[in-house]
Amino acid sequence: MYDQLVLVNVSDHYTRCKLRDINEFVVGALFGMVQGESIQVVDSFEMVVIDSPQFQFDAIFLAKKMEQYKAVFPAYELVGWYTPATDAESHHVLIHQAFFQFNSNALVMLVNPNISDDDKELPVKFFEAVRHQDASSMSFVDLPFRLDTVESERLSIDHVVKSGSHASSSVTHVGNLRSSCEMLVKRMRLLESYLILCKSGEISWNHDVLRAIAAICHDLPEMKSLHFENELRQELDDTKLITYLASMTKGLDLLGRTINKASSAQHADDK
Repeated sequence: MYDQLVLVNVSDHYTRCKLRDINEFVVGALFGMVQGESIQVVDSFEMVVIDSPQFQFDAIFLAKKMEQYKAVFPAYELVGWYTPATDAESHHVLIHQAFFQFNSNALVMLVNPNISDDDKELPVKFFEAVRHQDASSMSFVDLPFRLDTVESERLSIDHVVKSGSHASSSVTHVGNLRSSCEMLVKRMRLLESYLILCKSGEISWNHDVLRAIAAICHDLPEMKSLHFENELRQELDDTKLITYLASMTKGLDLLGRTINKASSAQHADDK
């Protein structure tokens, strides 16, 4: 399974290269945890490719990145690589072979950049490499996967990605929930007024209606219970934390690119 933050990172990487007309191969590393036969991909970062007759990764850059991740997340490890593509092709085998020095059992994540509004499935595929008997060739086999996410992540990341003048779909969804809650409150106040009139004797008691009202009250959650308040507070804290982390990730990425540009300019001046 993989986190939706990975999909956001891959999409951001491809979009930046596309808009800037950068003529380079879009490829990155996948970071996550291995638990038995299950692999959880939780983060990703862009990789540096060395210009050479054969496809090569910058081993020094990757080792530095892995050291930084290990310092913060000791349980994480390098689990694979990603690239935008519709399907696995022959040149992906060369990339996978270059990745062997870092992980011989790496996953391959392909994200289809050519999607339409009619597509119902996520444009994501995962593969594993299978070596043939002669050990000189290999092929890719599809792997089942699922998107691991919670409601707080869906709301926060969707709002951060679509922030601006255009309201996100999650904001619309929250607005619909608010309208539903307001309608529920109006209906409950109507039932409350009926009960007050029955209690004061202004209208006669209807036991069928009273039993129906009692059933409705039993179905509604107890809003002032300690358990409900703790769950609500935890959900609110999780949402704030995810929003903060998503914003901080974008800020750190921008800071890193600014530092790289400044270093390149300083290096050019030194020459």
